[in-house]
Amino acid sequence: MDIGKRITIGLVFLIILNLLVGGFAIVRMIRVDSQMKDIVQNWALGAADLSAVQAALNRSQILLLIEGMAQDPAERRRIDDACGVAIDSARRQLQAYDDKGEVDDAHGERPLYARTVAAYGAYETSAGELRALLLAGEKRKADAFYFDQTFPRIEESNRAFDDEVRFNVDHLKESGKRGVSLVHYGKIGLVVGLGIALLLGIVAAVFVIRSTALALAPIVGIPRFSSREGKDRKGGAWLPRK
Repeated sequence: MDIGKRITIGLVFLIILNLLVGGFAIVRMIRVDSQMKDIVQNWALGAADLSAVQAALNRSQILLLIEGMAQDPAERRRIDDACGVAIDSARRQLQAYDDKGEVDDAHGERPLYARTVAAYGAYETSAGELRALLLAGEKRKADAFYFDQTFPRIEESNRAFDDEVRFNVDHLKESGKRGVSLVHYGKIGLVVGLGIALLLGIVAAVFVIRSTALALAPIVGIPRFSSREGKDRKGGAWLPRK
């Protein structure tokens, strides 16, 4: 094999080695990127948006109680308007949660979302009837209606929201753990790969240098000795075997 072929083989080997290490790094980066998108888009944003809906729901429930205790009709009207805004805001945000594609059908969130929507719809209807009684000045009827009809709807709605928020938070934790694991083992794999690449690169470099030296030896007049040739113990000079 001539010197050109030997150098070419060494260079091709180093190129393939670099491609393998780079390919491994790219694959790991793609997996980490996909996992991070799953964490942010599927779970973190979902949990945050549901918490915002739940905050509006809680505000409407508090305003219902305050409205029930208000004595002045004008003050009751003002509180009722604020309660209506909170209820409408919660409904719009809950619908937007689905419109933005944050309901994760792949992990079975759809039934939880359907239950949440149904529970919120029942609460909104009951709250509307209660508000009408309060605005009409039917305080005694409103009190009875609240405990018989509205309060059970509030409890069911809160349970539905709590379950769906917990669903998102649990999956967020699991996805986060997978992301950390991917980064951890990716770093280990990259370090090991670089170490192997360095070792094989040294071997390839030695192969190229040795092959080049052996090929050039006859041209430049350097004598070639095999490892089976003897060595002078006193002077340390290599002597051909007789």
